[in-house]
Order: sequence, then structure tokens, then C-alpha cells
Amino acid sequence: VMGKGPRKKRGTGSRFVCHRLNRDERKLYDLAKQAGYLTVRGTGYRKERKGSPVCNTFRQRCDALEEICVIVEKRADTDT
Repeated sequence: VMGKGPRKKRGTGSRFVCHRLNRDERKLYDLAKQAGYLTVRGTGYRKERKGSPVCNTFRQRCDALEEICVIVEKRADTDT
């Protein structure tokens, strides 16, 4: 049985683009690539996405490059 909606194109796009990140997360991710570690406010959790896409994306990058994954979770108000 085939679906009635338009056919989805799975697997198209670039492997080098993080599609799940919003603008602010993308900025954090790019800085993390340069610095070698990720810094997030709190845990980086996004309620609407059920998780932390920026942390997961950075961890997957570290896994792929066989690098140590360092994520610094800052408290919202007190850490700098």
C-alpha cells in the first residue's frame, strides 16, 4: 500500500550540514568545532525537540573523528 501524500526524498542533502540545529545552536556548534569543546547554558535541552540537538550533534562529530567529546554545561546565571 502506497502513501497518498507526495513522495519524500530521504537521504538527499549534504552530510556536512547539521539540519537539526537552529541559528543559535549552529553558532555554538561552529564555535565548538574551532575550540574543540562545546559550551552550553544549562544542559542544552530543548523541550520542543525532546533532547539537546547541539550536544548530540557535537558528540556524533567527535565520535566520527575519534576525538574526546568535552561539553561544558554552564549554569544560566552564575557561570561565565
